[in-house]
Amino acid sequence: MSLNKIELVQFQNDTVVFPKESEHFQDMDENKQIVSFYETDLYKEDWIGLKTLFEEGRVYLRVIEDADHLQFNDYVIIKQFIPFLF
Repeated sequence: MSLNKIELVQFQNDTVVFPKESEHFQDMDENKQIVSFYETDLYKEDWIGLKTLFEEGRVYLRVIEDADHLQFNDYVIIKQFIPFLF
């Protein structure tokens, strides 16, 4: 809750985190279907403050296209990550 903002990054071709959608706090149900972030108890009951942060516009969701887990180039760092810090 004391964060100014938070950026959640999902890597489109992630082979480390399963399901990759969990990088955006989405979940998987018993049928292995992805459950929307907004439908999780974590969000609805605001367990860690993400709902409040999201409603206040302090959550930013980013998808890094064509990249595996933490595999990105200097362009992504300079053009996407660094501007988020300011």
